[in-house]
Amino acid sequence: MLAIVATTAVYAQKTPSLIPYRQGDKWGFCTLDKQIVIPCIYENVLPFSKDLIAVVKLNGKYGYIDQTGEHLTPCIYNETYSFNEGLTKVQLDGKWGYIDLTGKQVIPHLYDDASLFYEGLANVKLGGKWGFIDKTGEQVIPCMYESTYHFSEGLANIKIDDKCGFIDKTGKQIISCIYDYGIYYFNDGLARVKLNGKYGFIDQTGKQVTPFIYDIYSNTFREGLAVVKVNDKYGFINKKGKQVIPCIYEYADNIFHEGMIQVKLNGKYGFINKKGKQVVPCIYDATFLFSEGLAAVKVGDKWGFINKKGKQVIPCICNNGINYYFHEGLVIALTDDKRCGFIDKKGKQVIPCIYDSDYINHFRNGLAKVSLNGKQGYIDKDGTQYWEE
Repeated sequence: MLAIVATTAVYAQKTPSLIPYRQGDKWGFCTLDKQIVIPCIYENVLPFSKDLIAVVKLNGKYGYIDQTGEHLTPCIYNETYSFNEGLTKVQLDGKWGYIDLTGKQVIPHLYDDASLFYEGLANVKLGGKWGFIDKTGEQVIPCMYESTYHFSEGLANIKIDDKCGFIDKTGKQIISCIYDYGIYYFNDGLARVKLNGKYGFIDQTGKQVTPFIYDIYSNTFREGLAVVKVNDKYGFINKKGKQVIPCIYEYADNIFHEGMIQVKLNGKYGFINKKGKQVVPCIYDATFLFSEGLAAVKVGDKWGFINKKGKQVIPCICNNGINYYFHEGLVIALTDDKRCGFIDKKGKQVIPCIYDSDYINHFRNGLAKVSLNGKQGYIDKDGTQYWEE
């Protein structure tokens, strides 16, 4: 018997031209036909990013290479991250700095902590306080805050004396630090905040858009609606603060996915659309969000999948499991003896259940990292294994 196992990601793309390849305990890169083009000399590697740069590990340290195998940086860093806005943060001897896509250090390793760049600025920590630098490394907003979050829509969340507010890119406080809690960033012109124990939304001028009467809110609006909770019941408001779906549900998921959201009524789960119509009746013992047109549902102790019309397209015959999502057309399947493989949207097993259940990842860009008898490697959607012992 199979069970479906959790994965998370976006729908995918073709298999990359260079694939991480393992020879024994060493890693390199090969082509689709397993011709090794970057020698297997590394302790670990990550797939090439959209910037055509890969992180590699050698002698316990990390560095970056390009698709020719040329080192953009030596393997000297304790921690590395992906690039954003042309730069990434790297840690050396406990301090953070920044390099560009050529591997050149553009901002020295000065900071105790740091974020990636967003909207041209990065928040950094120095002497126990947070501030912001630009891409030249100039500290444009002094390190004086208890905490900060990255800029979004021209504003950044800050905390002073345990209260939250927002500043602009000059450091001017646009929204006073009066809130108990901020959602850290603006999205679609609104930010969730907390005042006197209740949640509401404000706009970029600090104007209250919804009343502060709710016990809980979605982190943000999705597809024009946000979840609210009053007297232990869940409902939905629009961006004007109007309750468009009444607070009648025992539970509602955080956000809409593909126009649908999970709700609980009379102890059972189903789905409603943005108009509040119960599209999938509340008859299931558990559900998970829609992904790629399908959602996992549970009847008794068995799981299956339904489409957006509520039709069971994969029968509820699978044992155990949580967070069931399709990615790139496939979902992880688990047998009773704890071996994993993948099934497609018709329930057909397309990759045999031979892999270890304690380490298996969803497909991303046509590749999935799996473990077989305790050793990790990558497979493609044909089940081709990119390793040799």
